[in-house]
Amino acid sequence: MAGAGRRAPPVPREGPRGTHPKDTGPLISASPDQPPINHALPPAESGADLPAESGSDEGTAGVQFSRQARELAFVEVFCGVARLSASVKAVGLKTVAIDRGRRPEADHKVTEYDLTSAEDQSLFQQIVDKANVAAAHFAPPCGTASRARERPLPAHLSHIRAPSPLRSATHPYGVPGLQGDKHARVTAANQLYRLTVATMFSLLDRGAIVTVENPSRSYFWDVASAEAEILGRKAEWGSLQDYIFDACMMSSARRKSMCFKGTPAAFSAW
Repeated sequence: MAGAGRRAPPVPREGPRGTHPKDTGPLISASPDQPPINHALPPAESGADLPAESGSDEGTAGVQFSRQARELAFVEVFCGVARLSASVKAVGLKTVAIDRGRRPEADHKVTEYDLTSAEDQSLFQQIVDKANVAAAHFAPPCGTASRARERPLPAHLSHIRAPSPLRSATHPYGVPGLQGDKHARVTAANQLYRLTVATMFSLLDRGAIVTVENPSRSYFWDVASAEAEILGRKAEWGSLQDYIFDACMMSSARRKSMCFKGTPAAFSAW
């Protein structure tokens, strides 16, 4: 197992690159084949039993940390087995774990939202705007953004067709010429990445503790940095703190370099 600690990200991330247009119109930008995410949708029933903020009906009030733990909310987005939500619930906070589907081995109830759909984005937005969300964690899917696609398969797997790269350093939003399922997957992932960055800033503006994770060399970080710049918040994105460690430090069998980025000192106990 390799050592870990807090160190600078291995790859400088300088903002928009590749084929993505600098669209500064909508709050969340979109290219012609990627519809914009509606970030100001009408009220809808969220289905999540979370404590509401008092004060403004527009969701602009700050987090009320003075409340008791049961009146503070934690939201885990792209939760997988929702182990983090289960742990947070155990210390008394209200929790909601969100993902596209529920895995049988999940440790916590999962609210099933497809965050590429306008209807489910609306439901999700009600949680962000109305609940007293004290903290949130995002783990957007990294399958299309993995650099492992750039490595040849080992000899004993030579009979398997190697996955082709879907992104590159010069085209982090997707290499030219993607078609069919590959194009659809990259388009959907880009939409989720935009939603992640915009929602993080929305919560940060209200004083919430926010973190996001991905493999440390994932192209997600390039897209996220570009989206922050499009939103005019590149400096704020850069001020968030990176925590880079090997997954085997957290009981994984793999020596996989991971990065958690978020509110400074969010993991200061490490």
